[in-house]
This record gives sequence, structure tokens and C-alpha cells, in this order.
Amino acid sequence: MGKLPDVSPRDLIDALLKLTARVKSLEARTPFYGTGVHPNGLGGLDSDTYVAGASGFSLNGLTGTPEFNDLKLRGGIIGNDALTNPVVPQYVYDYTSNFAVVGGTMTHVRRTTVTVPPGVTSAIVNVTARIYAVNDTAGLDYLYCQANIAGYNGLALPVPASGSNGSAMNVSAFASTLPGLTPGSTFTVDIDAMSAFGGWSANASNQADISGTILWFR
Repeated sequence: MGKLPDVSPRDLIDALLKLTARVKSLEARTPFYGTGVHPNGLGGLDSDTYVAGASGFSLNGLTGTPEFNDLKLRGGIIGNDALTNPVVPQYVYDYTSNFAVVGGTMTHVRRTTVTVPPGVTSAIVNVTARIYAVNDTAGLDYLYCQANIAGYNGLALPVPASGSNGSAMNVSAFASTLPGLTPGSTFTVDIDAMSAFGGWSANASNQADISGTILWFR
């Protein structure tokens, strides 16, 4: 067995004093030392680099309001379930042909039914209706096209079509907000048309379509 080193009482006292001083220093040191954060006195934490509106972060425990400067969020980590008003996109498109154009009365050429999806109660609908038709009457006439959303009408403007199989194309754009919807219920979007004077017969060349977007909200 080796010999124990000679240690004087003075050495032991000095070592004990140093250890005591070190323990006191550790006890006095904040537990957040070296972590990069510190208590902010508001029931939360601030980063040591926090400057309001400029850098770092602050967690305000009294208000529950965090502030993160230069925030980075990775793709896909925030879904619709985390949003107060999530958006559900949809498109609408429909078409028809070989129809007649009624004289003097705006009439549905094509009606498309849209079903309200689950979990939403309102929508913004934006559509464009387009009509091409042949005027088989003897005289000059005017073709009107009107987009219609749930009974609300866009503006219908006249486009001239000469008689004896002259033709015209007309376009109508319209947008509407639909509040108070019930999931599973329906509404319609329509292509409406008329001529100013006499009716135009059905013709295989007559074409109409409607296209647009729907943004659904919870």
C-alpha cells in the first residue's frame, strides 16, 4: 500500500475555504447562466438577444403572447385545423351547346349545382360565363350574357350580331360572397342569355361555358 501524501492542516483549511467559496458562487449564480435566456419578470422568459421588434424572442407569461423575431416555420407544420378561418379551394367548370337564345327574357342556358363541403359556412365565388351564338333571324340583334351565382346576377352587356346567321360572342364576369351556408346544402351557378329582339333557334354552333374558383371558409 502506497504512502499517503503529507497534507498539512493549513492545506486542508485552504482547500475547504476554496470549495466553500465556489459553492457560494454557484448558489448565487442564476440557474439560467449560460443558457442564453433569462426571466423577464412577466412570468416568462426572454432570450439574452431579445430586442422588441428587432431580435431574439420573448415569452410573456402574463398575457400569453410570445414574440419571435425572424421566425422560421417549416413546411407542413401548420394545417387548417390550427387556423381560425381555414381556406378550402375548389374550382367550377361547366359547358353546353346547341341551345336556343330566348328573345327579351334572360334565361338559364346552363345551370351547375355546387355542394357545400363539410366544415365550412361561407364562400367567395368568382366565375366567368362565356357565350357564342348564331343569330338566325333576318335582322340585326344583340346577344346578352350574364353570370349568375346563387340568384345574384352579374352585369349583362349587349354585343351586336348581324341577321341571317351572323354571330356574336359575349362574356360576363361576376363574384359574390355567400355567408351562412350549411354543409351539405347546395347553390347554383348559371350561364344566362337572351337576345334583345326575336328568339334565336337552337344551333349546333351555339356554345357556352362557365369557369371560376370557390374559396370556402369555416
